[in-house]
Amino acid sequence: MSLAHNWQVIRAALKADKERRRGSLRSREVDFLPAALEVIERPVSPTARVTTWVLLIGLLITCAWLVLGRVDVVVPASGKIVPTGNIKIVQSPGSGVVHAIYVRDGDVVAKGQAVAVVEAMKMQNELTAQVGGTVSAIHVEEKKNVEAGAKLVSLT
Repeated sequence: MSLAHNWQVIRAALKADKERRRGSLRSREVDFLPAALEVIERPVSPTARVTTWVLLIGLLITCAWLVLGRVDVVVPASGKIVPTGNIKIVQSPGSGVVHAIYVRDGDVVAKGQAVAVVEAMKMQNELTAQVGGTVSAIHVEEKKNVEAGAKLVSLT
């Protein structure tokens, strides 16, 4: 088979296609054809082709974004900040109910300042800081029972 022979076959196929198109039926005539011929003669709607191209382009854009894009990873979690320095703890002298807490996280406490009040056997014991520092954690809530030696407030 030579190149000239292939060229003749291609020209003959194009000529046959051109002849077929010239003899194509009008759209009104297609409606009266049998079902099998109507499917062959009716032109295909371009909507499916356009939809396919739009979906493919969207897929390519998505793949490019997945490869090239950067996303910050943020994970919400509950936790507790624990200081690593010298920690002083204000403890309950006995079991009772926490009547009041005078400090909040981050407050600066001076030596001898009242930190909390614990009510035991109908007596209110005011607990003071033995050293100055910053409140790093409050371990109890007001109106809650505490045992003897329970941690109330941590100071750094």
